[in-house]
Amino acid sequence: MADCQWTQILNTLLVDKNQGNTGAAQASNNLIRCTLAAIGISAIQRVLRAVGIGWTFTLLGGLFGLATALFAVDYRWGAGWRQQALLEAKMDGQRMPLLV
Repeated sequence: MADCQWTQILNTLLVDKNQGNTGAAQASNNLIRCTLAAIGISAIQRVLRAVGIGWTFTLLGGLFGLATALFAVDYRWGAGWRQQALLEAKMDGQRMPLLV
């Protein structure tokens, strides 16, 4: 359940922040997501043997909590960072991405 919510939030952010090139953003997201899944699957058995099932799931819960915190940071300050980047691009004469 948490993975589905995380994926939906990430996909929405990618589309919003890469409006000029959403296809490439989604493709690179899928590549990274699948690569990290393969690494996680290869490592999970070793982690289970090393620390046990309870600590393994505690670690995974902590990772999901960290990801949620990073989304909260982006939600809180991301729009300001984007506006600042757009202003800097405009001042440098660069092509500005689309805004909604």
